[in-house]
Amino acid sequence: MKTFENLKEFGPAVVYKWHKRFENGRKSIEDDRREGMPSIVVPSVQEKVRGIIREDRRKTLRQIASELDISPSTAHGILTKELGMSKFSAGWVPKLLTDKEKQTRARSSAAFLERYAAGGDEFLDRIVTTDEIWLHHYNPETKAQSSVWKTPRTPPPKKARVQRSCGKEMFIFFLDRYGMILQHRVKDGRTVNADYYATGSRQCSEEETAGFGPGSGNPAPWTNSTQLEIALLGFELLEHPPYSPDLAPMDFRTFPEIKNSLRGQRFQDVTDLTLATRRKVSQLDTDWYRETFTKWIARHRKCVALHGDYVEKVRRSLDLDYA
Repeated sequence: MKTFENLKEFGPAVVYKWHKRFENGRKSIEDDRREGMPSIVVPSVQEKVRGIIREDRRKTLRQIASELDISPSTAHGILTKELGMSKFSAGWVPKLLTDKEKQTRARSSAAFLERYAAGGDEFLDRIVTTDEIWLHHYNPETKAQSSVWKTPRTPPPKKARVQRSCGKEMFIFFLDRYGMILQHRVKDGRTVNADYYATGSRQCSEEETAGFGPGSGNPAPWTNSTQLEIALLGFELLEHPPYSPDLAPMDFRTFPEIKNSLRGQRFQDVTDLTLATRRKVSQLDTDWYRETFTKWIARHRKCVALHGDYVEKVRRSLDLDYA
């Protein structure tokens, strides 16, 4: 919009032009409204774009525009507005599941939900889940963690590309719906096998629990000797399908929470790392663990709805539905 103050910035010719306009009856100093070129997409072009995408969904806008002799902006408009498409990058999954593996996951989730429907929260109260994890002496912050608020005049922050350290320690955790029952570091040179988990289950046997669900997606440690030990202690081994970290409370919530809290910190030795890990665990209250089990139920429901496919995200409303 032009104002009289703006006119002072121009030469006499511009001022004279606006003077003549007002003499001819103009009353506004605003620019006239201009109609842009009509946006018309020929149906044949739209079908050609659809055909190109069907043949190769990785085509770029420039490639599509070059093949059809149209502008990239026109190609973008056809894809987003006319065809309702958007571009996404492929997400990482532990494994490309076969139909049989999906059926196993769906059946396992359905069985878990049946137990929950019959027993309610009492069923959840009897479950102890466990798994092991490697924690590094230094793990750099993620891009999201290092982001900061800035003004337009403030230079953006910088950080050096640093790899996580080679030094790492293995920790094993046992938890239930009310908190962490057992946590410890595996001693150097000790192999985590069936006997090791059997020892851990004996330490947890003092708790009043009757269910035992492995949090690991790899069922290798659960050999016949381990299952016998669990049976002697009065535990029941719940089914957990392989390659299913999205259905394990340790993997989809507990471990990410612990690892994210340790990112960006350098630990000189195993003692510092152990203390920091225990400090973080002590900050997680009972409500946090109860919420974890609530999310667990929601994930089983979504797994059934997806016919056994991986559960990437669960809406907040799903968590509330099963609280």
